[in-house]
Amino acid sequence: CRQIIERHHGTIRADAPEAGGTLVTFTLPLATPSVMFVAACHAAQEEAEYEDGQYGLMYLAPDPLVPHEESGRMRQAELVLRRSTHRGDQFVWLDDQALLIIAVADRAGLRAMVERLAQVLERASLPVRMSSALYPVDGASPERLLEAARTRFFEHAWAGHATMSATR
Repeated sequence: CRQIIERHHGTIRADAPEAGGTLVTFTLPLATPSVMFVAACHAAQEEAEYEDGQYGLMYLAPDPLVPHEESGRMRQAELVLRRSTHRGDQFVWLDDQALLIIAVADRAGLRAMVERLAQVLERASLPVRMSSALYPVDGASPERLLEAARTRFFEHAWAGHATMSATR
């Protein structure tokens, strides 16, 4: 029990009250998006240590240049992408509009995965944009990776907008 609870970042304690018996108390953190995200990154990092030591994070959100007509667009994207990813890849929702995929991969593998998933989204006619970050190259903590991926997401989205405006 202790190992399971500690793996979930909780605590456990056993006491012997004077009245007899054993009193076991334990705590577990709430499964908030940030807790789930950090746990997924740590799990990927542990798994990556047996391979090349790298894992990737993909940040997905609706294309900011396309009107938000469909409220379930990101949920549809998740369903489509789950069928196109490795079983060990972890999906974590940051909020209603931002989805993360965490996967053990090196730079070339992450790049290939992003390109393949972008094609899957395009074939499904889902206007979702994606960016990525690689551990430890782009950041040594989950928070730094997320920051790098978000920055790239918005830089690429608005760079694409500037290119489209210039060609019109």
